[in-house]
Amino acid sequence: KNINQFFAVSNELKKVLMQNEVIKKDKIQVVYNGIDVDGWEEDKGETLKFKNEYNLNSKKIIFE
Repeated sequence: KNINQFFAVSNELKKVLMQNEVIKKDKIQVVYNGIDVDGWEEDKGETLKFKNEYNLNSKKIIFE
């Protein structure tokens, strides 16, 4: 509809999106997860500080 480009994290997700005609094939690119999630740990203190600073206490935060 108003999507210029959609990034799927796997070919399987791309396939499902195309089968269900959610997004046109030419709008989907596959970009695999590029982070080692085993080596990353959230610093809860920093997260709370950030949420307080921007008044996001009731929101979920995803840091990239």
